[in-house]
Amino acid sequence: MLCAAQLERSLGRLDDVSSVETSVAEETAIVRLESGNSFDPDKYRAAVKSAGQEARDFELRLSAVVVVEDGRYSLRPGRGAPLLVRPQSAAKLKPFVGRTVRARAKVLSSPRSPIELELTDVAAR
Repeated sequence: MLCAAQLERSLGRLDDVSSVETSVAEETAIVRLESGNSFDPDKYRAAVKSAGQEARDFELRLSAVVVVEDGRYSLRPGRGAPLLVRPQSAAKLKPFVGRTVRARAKVLSSPRSPIELELTDVAAR
């Protein structure tokens, strides 16, 4: 439990975090961001590392507008930067261009590279 408490404390110190919930059994941490904030995986990896652990995967659940620019699909959350969607997931977004959706996605990018998402679920909001 000490590790879970350290992880919650480390993630909870980040400016845009509204709550943190950890599960030792599932080896997960659910981090809720204040509405409109963007996701920076490097910042969260650093917070996890400072708690003596390693972040293996990130899964995002977000509301965002579907945008297409130069043939690339992205999700644009409130104030955050657009999040690129893998070409393999783009077909899931075609019916929603210009509309706000609720999406669930895995973050596939490596540290210090642009965020790229693999969509697991998309629904109109």
